[in-house]
Amino acid sequence: MMETIEEINKAYEIERELIEKEFESKIKRNNAIIFICDVPLLICTLAFSFNVTTYILKVM
Repeated sequence: MMETIEEINKAYEIERELIEKEFESKIKRNNAIIFICDVPLLICTLAFSFNVTTYILKVM
């Protein structure tokens, strides 16, 4: 009886590790996608703020 409980625990540990690894790889992939989407947005925001700043300086 005790051996089967230990076997179940080992199987559970192995499965949990596999699920954690899969989850981590999905998170890394999602972060990469978010990063790729954020960079153009960041560049556009910086360019816009730069244009607004130069316009304000020209007006003054």
